[in-house]
Amino acid sequence: EERMRAATKVLVEGLRRGCRASLSKSITLLESSLVSDQREASLLLKSLGNAVGEHDQIWNDDGRDFGSTQNVNWKSKNKLPSFRIGLTGPPGVGKSTFIEALGQQILKDSASSKLAVLAIDPSSNRTGGSILGDKTRMPYLSTHPSVYIRPSPTRGTLGGVTRSTFDVIQLVEHCQYSNIIVETVGVGQSEIEVETMVDMFCVLLPPAGGDELQAIKKGIIEVADQLIITKNDGELMSSAKKAKAEYMSVVRLLNDKNNVKVMLCSSKTGDGVEEVWKEMKRFKGELERDGKWREKRGEQYKAGMWRAVQEQMMWKVKQSVQ
Repeated sequence: EERMRAATKVLVEGLRRGCRASLSKSITLLESSLVSDQREASLLLKSLGNAVGEHDQIWNDDGRDFGSTQNVNWKSKNKLPSFRIGLTGPPGVGKSTFIEALGQQILKDSASSKLAVLAIDPSSNRTGGSILGDKTRMPYLSTHPSVYIRPSPTRGTLGGVTRSTFDVIQLVEHCQYSNIIVETVGVGQSEIEVETMVDMFCVLLPPAGGDELQAIKKGIIEVADQLIITKNDGELMSSAKKAKAEYMSVVRLLNDKNNVKVMLCSSKTGDGVEEVWKEMKRFKGELERDGKWREKRGEQYKAGMWRAVQEQMMWKVKQSVQ
């Protein structure tokens, strides 16, 4: 049986206490590309079990986590242990600024809420570096004691997220963060991987209609739980209202989910942000009332397993080629 390093044991104890420093160091371990660190990360995840209850995990011969598919035993049968929200949209739509406004509304709504923001930043194809500047657009949340913000680079991973995003979600949930927002990189048609990791998938859209609707293609609209048109202020208000009407028609045509809302808001003035959060809470309430969240979480773990399988296969192919 493989033993974890003493430093990893310290991280496990820190995570069980909800220590922010241990959480940050654990995420760094998960994101590391070193084989030795990946094994330690797998042992760390295995020692914690699931953030909200033990679950079966599949492990391969070198100790890397293949995810979870069955026998998930949550402590709470009726309540979501955390509310996982995925936010995506094209570049420049104002995702980080919207999160700053939404986060303030979440904290205002419940003083006991803890909010985690996982901001995914694109990496350079040439140098591999990332700016990781999303926190600069969240000045209030960045200094709030109940908020944890973690920027992470994609490092070539497609889908708008990182290789370790799903595992990071489980870690922050383990540290008792009741609301978790995953902000993807600027995306287009097919970058919808985050939808398989969250309880609610929201698409932010610019206040533009007509031919510019073509920039947001079929794939991403089909799976959205909520469409949010941003920058509904000043000279753009008329364009935003026109875009709302057009997207409502698109949703009825492409999205087979019931009651998908198309909403207007302005992160600059704050107008509409409270209504967006109320709609998110309504969606969460439906998941809890119908018990659908348990099925949704099971699908998340199954998707996580297949991601791990694909990643492991690619890793072994690269090793054999080298």
